Amino acid sequence: MSINGAQGIDTLRIVNADSVMTPSLLSVEHVSVAAVAASGLSAAGVQTLSVTGGKDFVYTGSLLNSLSYDGGDPTHEFTAVFSGVDGTQDALAVHLSADANLTLNGVENLSLTLGTETSVFVVNDHAVQGDALTAHVDGGAAGADQLLVLDSAGSGSLASFTLDAAAVASDLDVGYFGDLDYVKSITVLTGDGCDCISVFPLAPDATVVIDSGAGDDCIDLGIGPGSTATVRLGDGDDEFAAMSAVAGSTVMVDGGAGNDFLIAGAGIDIMTGGTGVDVFEFTVGMDAARVQTSTDAGGAVTLTGFDIITDFENVIALDPDPSLTFVEAVNVDDLAAAAAPGTYAGLGVVDADGRVAFETGFLANHTTLQSVLQALNASIGDEGDGVLFSFGGNAYVWAQGDDAANFDDDSLIQLTGVNAKLLKIIPDALDTIGSVIVFA
Repeated sequence: MSINGAQGIDTLRIVNADSVMTPSLLSVEHVSVAAVAASGLSAAGVQTLSVTGGKDFVYTGSLLNSLSYDGGDPTHEFTAVFSGVDGTQDALAVHLSADANLTLNGVENLSLTLGTETSVFVVNDHAVQGDALTAHVDGGAAGADQLLVLDSAGSGSLASFTLDAAAVASDLDVGYFGDLDYVKSITVLTGDGCDCISVFPLAPDATVVIDSGAGDDCIDLGIGPGSTATVRLGDGDDEFAAMSAVAGSTVMVDGGAGNDFLIAGAGIDIMTGGTGVDVFEFTVGMDAARVQTSTDAGGAVTLTGFDIITDFENVIALDPDPSLTFVEAVNVDDLAAAAAPGTYAGLGVVDADGRVAFETGFLANHTTLQSVLQALNASIGDEGDGVLFSFGGNAYVWAQGDDAANFDDDSLIQLTGVNAKLLKIIPDALDTIGSVIVFA
């Protein structure tokens, strides 16, 4: 069958489609298909394609300008086999209605508009030829819960992936990236809904940027050695966990306004709670507060990093239950308890709240933070015992590791700009973690 649209902008409407159609189209710019069974279209020259009916559909032909697909069920799939997508800047605009499963090839710049219903959207963009893949996502609706799954297999040159969903109005769950986890650079932006983002890059020395916008968001992050992540949570009561971030990684997280719960990983964590009553947790299973060190050829150990809380504050908030209050706190699993109060030779006096008053001349003889840690390690011998001390204008939380002969398995957290005299170590009231640091 041959159809010639001749002059003008022409539209071909196909109804009750139930098979693969192979018309010869000339000057037919727009095609709409209402499918009643699994079907398809093989044609050249189509600019826009709309497929409804909630059935499997296969399109074979040149790259479209835009595509609209109403899957109706995530088990139904639209598959595009595009020709002529050998460049590095191929673009496609896609509108997906409720529940859609989409497989494309060779598109570096993807614009997705999501429907307004609670839905699952699966988008596979395989065999991308360029080194960067960008997906701009909008649409959705307030109150809708939407899951967006993206993947790209066989994209050997791909080095960076950006998902910009800042304009999506729904509560969005993203981060099931499949082979995209292997790229060197991942950026994820979401909007003002209550969004959940999971990012687990597998490439070494990866760079991750996450900005979840306003709303009560939840972020789950894992990065490898040499990798760096920058996370901005925006306004809202957010939850962030870097429990899969390994030693040798660096995570910088800013909670923004709201009462946030931030969980550190095994690498270097630099955490800013922002305004509100925030809780910072260092989980024992990941040795989350353990210092980072390097060892030279001669066996000398050097302190290279530690966890930092930039804005630990003496703030209190009322629970909706007026009999309860919340205070900003640092939960440290590795810190079993404050060291026994008393005088420690060569160190100073530890009080009942775990604060150290260094003896006369101590800081003159221990001018570096590493030297202070080595002195603490030598003086306080039981694993899990810890203290609070001030050095260089900051407060520090320290806990003894399992090797009293070396400091490289000790735990250390800097509380920037805080005076340790204002803090205290208390047991965890629920007995689920080691100890809690609060303002006295």
